[in-house]
Amino acid sequence: NLVEQSFDNKLRDDWFELLDEPLVLLSETGRAAAIMTTGVDGIPYLDKFTVTSEAQGEGLGAAIWQVVRARYPAFYWRSRYTNPITPWYFLQADRSNRSGHWVVFTIGIEDAALRQRCVEDSLARDSGWVEK
Repeated sequence: NLVEQSFDNKLRDDWFELLDEPLVLLSETGRAAAIMTTGVDGIPYLDKFTVTSEAQGEGLGAAIWQVVRARYPAFYWRSRYTNPITPWYFLQADRSNRSGHWVVFTIGIEDAALRQRCVEDSLARDSGWVEK
């Protein structure tokens, strides 16, 4: 519910079950979360990062981000170029790669070939959203 409310969109019923070893990092208030899954070569992939609209500006997003960074020294994710949080992601990431309406971000992935595989994997992933 948190993810759907924050994105104002509906996830497919099987979205969570199809994630590879998902881990949900949830704030104590339940108003912010990061959903991690296994990606290329076991590198974590940030599938969803969400903060409720009511909690935005309270620092919950930054707090969850700190937990993600402490737990995962290397990971990758993507964001739509038009997503309002994308400029903030540019400040957090080591590297970024724009492809169409997506930007793929990486942290802690130094090997260029591995990073490229992560970009390709990220772009090929299903968003999990019900098509409108």
